[in-house]
Amino acid sequence: MKLKEASDFLKNLLSKTKNKSETKIYKNFIAILTELKNRKLSSEELSFIETELDNLQLNVNSNNKKNISKRL
Repeated sequence: MKLKEASDFLKNLLSKTKNKSETKIYKNFIAILTELKNRKLSSEELSFIETELDNLQLNVNSNNKKNISKRL
């Protein structure tokens, strides 16, 4: 999963939630992804990050706050 895809996915979840704790988790995750996008990463580093994002499987059971929090 690309950084932008993960960020967009979490922004979508953020727009759907009204729970304050979920909002906080999503905002923290989005902030981390934004910070990574702003860094000058080598193609190797970027590839590694994208692989790790794939391994997190954010799309699977993503509605569960506990799962997203663990993955953060």
